Amino acid sequence: MHRLWTEADSPARQAAAVGIGLYIGCTPFYGFHLLLSLAAGWLFRLNYLRVYVAANISNPVLAPLLYGMELQLGSWLRRGSWYLPLGLGEVELWGVAQDVLLGSVVVGGALAVAGTAATYGIVNQRSLHPALDSLIQETASRYLSTGSGSWGFAN
Repeated sequence: MHRLWTEADSPARQAAAVGIGLYIGCTPFYGFHLLLSLAAGWLFRLNYLRVYVAANISNPVLAPLLYGMELQLGSWLRRGSWYLPLGLGEVELWGVAQDVLLGSVVVGGALAVAGTAATYGIVNQRSLHPALDSLIQETASRYLSTGSGSWGFAN
């Protein structure tokens, strides 16, 4: 488990793993996020665990918000109009699918760029200060004997 947390550990690779994971998490392919995360991690040689954890942005709490934004944005981009709150009227399933797919590209892309930039900024700050990085590593290593999850959270 420790190897999973620390593979592909450069700031750029960590940021890319988070960005790609966020993009995957915004796709409407529920049930395939793990498979997509593993494939992307393998293809781009990124940290599998970071990609999958970031892909879990579409958890039950945030998924309705994400898919609502994707549906509305896709509708606006494709047809030039929004879905009305309670008056969906006659809605074609294929049209909704197209709206969600188009919206997921835009919302996922925006979240991926923002997540990549934020992760790179945070992780790169740590690598710019070797004394701070050493202190964090030393502190986190105390938790390694209790499990890699504890080590990861401390790190």
